[in-house]
Amino acid sequence: MSAIGHEIDFTICDFVADVRAPTPSAAAELIVPDVVDLRRRIDGCERAVSRELIKRLRDAQQEIDVGRETLRRCLAHRVDNYKRGLMHLASALQARSPAREIGIRRNRFVDLRRRLNTSPLRLVENAKQRFVRTEGILRVLGPDATLRRGYSITTDESGKVIRTVAAVYPRMKIHTRVNDGEFGSDVAVVVPTTESNN
Repeated sequence: MSAIGHEIDFTICDFVADVRAPTPSAAAELIVPDVVDLRRRIDGCERAVSRELIKRLRDAQQEIDVGRETLRRCLAHRVDNYKRGLMHLASALQARSPAREIGIRRNRFVDLRRRLNTSPLRLVENAKQRFVRTEGILRVLGPDATLRRGYSITTDESGKVIRTVAAVYPRMKIHTRVNDGEFGSDVAVVVPTTESNN
């Protein structure tokens, strides 16, 4: 970039430069990026990340709810099947008197009872493991993880999260949560950024 400025004629530098600015000040404006534009881009990225985190949290919660309902239905179905089997065996034992048949039915009864005691426990254990994995995802994506990275969450007296200086006024009581605790404070002064005024 050439920016000799205040020259009547062109210089050799003007012909080899990619861009010619009339003055050094104008060249500086072309080279330095627009701070307001950069802030807009950063804010846009933050909003996109926030939306993605909220979506993942909502999806994880839905997965937990579906898993719980599926587990409940599966357990109820298994228990009903085992109960019907036990009732059928009990009726058959009463109808047949030979000792051999009674022994066979008794063994089947014992096996069904053993399976009834162990199978639901296995299902519950598997469900617990899935719940722990999902809970780990929520812990990584939740607000506590954000606090551990050094950020804070500030709310008004009603508990509503403060996202902009437009929601704050002098002498307003606010509540701030950080990684290792919480504290309250009074607003002394509100200073909007240049972008907020625009």
